[in-house]
Amino acid sequence: MYSLVVANEKGERLQLTQNPNYSITAITGLNPPNSNINTAVNANFDGSVYKSSRMNNRNIVITLMVEEPVEINRIALYNFFKSKKSCTVFYKNKSRDVSILGYVESMPINYFDKKEKVQISVICPKPYFEDIDTQNIEFSSEYALFQFPFVIQDTIEFSELILNEQVIVTNSGDVATGVIIQFYARGHVENPKIYNITTGDKMLINITLEEGDIITIDTTKGSKRITLNSDGVITNILNNLDKTSTWLTLDTGDNYLMYSADEYPQFLFCSVIYSELYEGV
Repeated sequence: MYSLVVANEKGERLQLTQNPNYSITAITGLNPPNSNINTAVNANFDGSVYKSSRMNNRNIVITLMVEEPVEINRIALYNFFKSKKSCTVFYKNKSRDVSILGYVESMPINYFDKKEKVQISVICPKPYFEDIDTQNIEFSSEYALFQFPFVIQDTIEFSELILNEQVIVTNSGDVATGVIIQFYARGHVENPKIYNITTGDKMLINITLEEGDIITIDTTKGSKRITLNSDGVITNILNNLDKTSTWLTLDTGDNYLMYSADEYPQFLFCSVIYSELYEGV
């Protein structure tokens, strides 16, 4: 069993499976898309030399039959599949629950067939399916310091905040993924930094932070940015990225992440947010 839902630009959703108004007969484009492999011919040996490769756009094609009342149900589809407009496709099976953003390429309709058929073509420029569940990893933990029963005789700590400078982040997706990194200052901090020891990626931000300042780093392809939120004022600080830095990503499997600062790292908190990406479902 599987579930297929589509959402339009307004966020309105239409359930296409288990819907008496429509009968899905086929869905293509759920498998990994084809890739373009670029090679160069060398006159000194047979074959060619690999240069680069890229994955093509994903093309999801949904074929369905429109049930009675045909005209009403067909017109209802227009609200979700507007030509050249965006839509989000949600797909769920026993193993994966994912979504992908696409743009409606076409929607040919066989108006005069005995059973009216609609074929919807959606082009997805970012070809990977994204897991519905976002992962949020924090480098700090809170540990209880007391057990029941107890009697308070003097000042007592109920818990202790432990700062972990290194954590293991597991990417169970099919490909490497970008992340959103947040640095939060609980006091004066000089030049925060974060490393992915597994991949060798590192990001060094040359900036002085004061209590309450938040740095947000987005390393997602097509959305790369670095901003500072200071007293509610958001500033672009991309130019504060050290020239030796590389945009940090999570490789598939375990990634060992570590963060620090040049001065007062004990006042720096860090969290990493990411979504796992899949080539197919």
